[in-house]
Amino acid sequence: MANAPALNWADCLRKAQRETLCVSAGSYVAKRAGTLAGIALVGELSKLAAEVVTLVEQSKLPLREQIARLVWDRCPDIKAGQSDEVAEAILAKAGEWCFPEWFLKEDMDTKLYQEFTFTLKGKFGNLGLIGKGKDFVERCIKLLKKARFTKPTEDTKP
Repeated sequence: MANAPALNWADCLRKAQRETLCVSAGSYVAKRAGTLAGIALVGELSKLAAEVVTLVEQSKLPLREQIARLVWDRCPDIKAGQSDEVAEAILAKAGEWCFPEWFLKEDMDTKLYQEFTFTLKGKFGNLGLIGKGKDFVERCIKLLKKARFTKPTEDTKP
């Protein structure tokens, strides 16, 4: 043991770190990639949180404005006021069909879908709100259900 070189703690620590990096270079890269993925995930989660805040704020708007915003989101190039006309037409047609507790009837979704589609095709066919892959009518029905919309009476009209 007399010929053994003297080791100090700093040298031992550096040697251990080098060996750890050499032996586990793959895990070091994996840890770095995991860290980068975590950073990307945090970025995506912050975007998602911002979208949730926006959706909550939009849900507090009157139904007419929510539907108009749906139109605007799907057709940003429409003329001023046309999204309001679509919202008025949808609410007018819903007023004809939506009786108290209509949302409990299974066939009402189908009837409203048909009526809204006919209305949109007839008056607003050029906007492209209906057709394969379009969800505008379904979203309107979901909004009406969420709001428990019924035919406006003289007392509830704005």
